[in-house]
Amino acid sequence: MAVDERNMNNIWSTLVQNNRVLESLSKKLAHFSAATDPCSDGSTPAAVAMILHQDRHDIEILFIQRASHDMDPWSGHIAFPGGKMEEGEMPCQAACRETLEETGIDLIEGTYLGRLSDIIGANLPVRVSCCLFAVDKRHLQPALNEEVRDLFWVSLSDLRDPGRRALSSVAFDDRVLSVPAIQLPVDNIPVLWGITYRLVMQLLAILEDNRAGFEECCRLPETVELLDVRETNMSIKESFFLDRDKAVLVVIDVQEKLCVAMDEVVLKSRVKNIGILMDSAAELNIPVILTEQYVKGLGTTLPELKEKAALAPCYEKMAFSCCGSQEFVAELKATGRSQVIITGMETHVCVLQTVIELRDAGLNVHVVKDAVMSRSKQNWETAIESMTLAGAIPTSTESTLFQLLKVAGTDEFKKLSKLVR
Repeated sequence: MAVDERNMNNIWSTLVQNNRVLESLSKKLAHFSAATDPCSDGSTPAAVAMILHQDRHDIEILFIQRASHDMDPWSGHIAFPGGKMEEGEMPCQAACRETLEETGIDLIEGTYLGRLSDIIGANLPVRVSCCLFAVDKRHLQPALNEEVRDLFWVSLSDLRDPGRRALSSVAFDDRVLSVPAIQLPVDNIPVLWGITYRLVMQLLAILEDNRAGFEECCRLPETVELLDVRETNMSIKESFFLDRDKAVLVVIDVQEKLCVAMDEVVLKSRVKNIGILMDSAAELNIPVILTEQYVKGLGTTLPELKEKAALAPCYEKMAFSCCGSQEFVAELKATGRSQVIITGMETHVCVLQTVIELRDAGLNVHVVKDAVMSRSKQNWETAIESMTLAGAIPTSTESTLFQLLKVAGTDEFKKLSKLVR
């Protein structure tokens, strides 16, 4: 059953105003949760503490950012205090011990509310038990050990905000994954994802009496690993030269209502160049992927471009980066291509963020300068400079075409070279 968001907001406000959220939560935990023997499936047992504070405005949850350690796969990530359970320990005991060691917070002085259903790691063989405690943060005096970089509180209102949720690319254990995540309202920290994200979503589902959402949080999530083709010995030629058998063309958000905001002369030339590259891709059997940002508000891809790639996949997204679309990431990975030719708009927003994430995944990215656009030249120039510093290759439509053709005199050359004359 779908959750009525407006009704839930009303219920939530009433509970907060009456200081009854934690009381209600404790009862619901007993109804929803299905704690299991943490050693029953062979996974490494661990326990964490979700620490809550209630004031007259909202509920807050304590998060930590782990310190950076080369041997720690969760190095620098956002988490709850906790760690491996010792032999003979119960989850609540382990959560209290680890929290005291890592943060100096003694949960014996708090109120135990209950336990969420255990979470099995999607990327490592670990089973995590999460114990919930209510505290008065005004009386806490944290003392962080070397395992913790920082701690901070985040309100449930922020965690419940749909605008903070999106697919995000994260680095984990020498891989780059596309995962559901929450952007927390704290400067200069990573997104909240993985086991901690799933525990938070489980809590929100319980508070909303959302049984289907709760069960979804307890299942192993689907993660898509971004294609990672880092080549440490790549020559200058291999870095700069495009190969039709390795390339894929990406056309980002060339949509009707976005185009209206562009300089008319610039728009005409950019659309022409994107069309040339799409025609060339069709002739040379190069895959094409299109994206569209918030179609309801910005419209669809320009018809003259959509017609050139009628069979090409086109994915709607809400995240600015194309890598925020799990469908886009899966499609890109399915091509098996390691060179990404980038066109579209806007250069300083969706194009830039996409390029940064693709470069972070180790892909060889070529940004076609005369086939990307922004409303202002300054934003376009700044974005081109940023992408170049990130390791993307700045290029042009004509240069791209002739790199893909490689030689003159062929039927392909005779046909496609006419497009740039």
